[in-house]
Order: sequence, then structure tokens, then C-alpha cells
Amino acid sequence: MASAIAVTIGLLVGGVAGFLGGKVDFFVMRFVDLVMSMPTFFLILLLVVMLSPGVWVVITVISLFSWTGPARVFRSQILAVKQRDFVHAARCLGTPQARIFVRHLLPHVLPLVVVYLALNIPNAIFAEASLSFLGLGVPQPIPSWGSMIQDGFAYYRVAPWIAFFPGAAIALAVVSINLLGNGLREAMDPVQKR
Repeated sequence: MASAIAVTIGLLVGGVAGFLGGKVDFFVMRFVDLVMSMPTFFLILLLVVMLSPGVWVVITVISLFSWTGPARVFRSQILAVKQRDFVHAARCLGTPQARIFVRHLLPHVLPLVVVYLALNIPNAIFAEASLSFLGLGVPQPIPSWGSMIQDGFAYYRVAPWIAFFPGAAIALAVVSINLLGNGLREAMDPVQKR
């Protein structure tokens, strides 16, 4: 969920910045650079500590600091597609800007959105597991791999499998989602299809 929110925010911010260009693009991308220059995990920790730990707090905070990468990628894709002949033809025909954005630019970015979503999920998994391991993630009745690892950490000398299997589940989930993302990228890449 955090990845979907982050990719949606990144698509909107990067798409609008790339489409409008000029001063809007300059100031939006400087703000993106500013957010990217901050130590993300420490800010996530700070915000979760300031707010009460909960599922929606964790999702919101992870989303707030995960949208900058997709914004840069989507902006560059919009800038590339914006220069193509069919977009210039639509402008010459007097097509409204919003229609050009939705009808001509977004369809070229949507395959990239799907791929970036699949590649952004492991970051959210690691962030949530780290927060839960530190006791700042989702509350205790809700199962979390990070809290399972923390519970097993006390018994690692006697029963190491208590912490091993949640860690292995995180590793398998991340590897499988990365393989899925690479497969989607190869399937949706028009250069690979030729």
C-alpha cells in the first residue's frame, strides 16, 4: 500500500513537473532533490516516534519519503515523450493540455509505473520490517515479520529458527518481487519486443 501511494504521488509530481516544464519543473525538482538528500530512514523513525505507531502511520510515513525516486523517473519519461511528433500534432490541433497529458503522455508512462511499483515494494517491506523490529511499526496484535524477528532475537542461541524463518520470508518476498519487477520490465519494454 505504501508503495502504491508513493508511486502515485511520484507519478503526479513528476508528471506535472515534466509536462509543465519551466519554473514549475525547476522548483519541483529542487524540492525533490531536497527530500532525497535527507536521511530517509532516520526521518521515518522520527515521524513514527512523534506520531503514535500504527498501521496507517507507518504506511503514510513510508509513502512520504518514497515518492521522490519515482517522481524523477516519471519526469524524465514525460520529458522524452513530450518531444515526440504526436504530442506536437495534438498541440497544433488545439487539444487541451489536460487531454494531452491524460490521453497521450500517461499511456506511455503506465508500463513504467507498473514496473516501478514492483521494484519499490521491497523498500517498503524493509522499512516496515525495520520499524517493527525496533518496536515502532505496526502494533503487536498485527503480525509483522520485523516483530517476529524481534521476538525470536531473544532466543537466537536456543532456537535460532524463530528469527530465521521470518528473515527468510522477507528475503524470499524481496527476491520474488524483484524477479517479478524485472520480468515486467522485460515484458513491457518495447525495445525488448523487437
